[in-house]
Amino acid sequence: MEQVKTVKGDIGNSKVASTIPVRVKQDTKQKIDDLLERINKKDLGRKVRSDELVLTALSLVGSEQIKQLREKSFSNADRFEQAYRRYISKNKSTTKDKFLGLVMAGKVPLSAQQEV
Repeated sequence: MEQVKTVKGDIGNSKVASTIPVRVKQDTKQKIDDLLERINKKDLGRKVRSDELVLTALSLVGSEQIKQLREKSFSNADRFEQAYRRYISKNKSTTKDKFLGLVMAGKVPLSAQQEV
């Protein structure tokens, strides 16, 4: 759901804000500001706003980038759980303890790329 704030004017009627704040790390904001400064270093035309920059960047995100972001979000426990689920889908059912033993013995790889 999108968050919209209403702001009371001096005359008492409500106005709906057309922008909302987005939380980013300080270094991310600095990179956006630096890039906007480079983009807006021109003689003519209006200034490019951060919203336009973000929309353009988001349009360039493809399935490969989504896959990379998902992979980066997994903890070691998540990767272990994925490998366990792959193993029990292809082999007989086993306990996580026995699966851990197989992994530690080097009989089962944790990575899907290693299963070739």
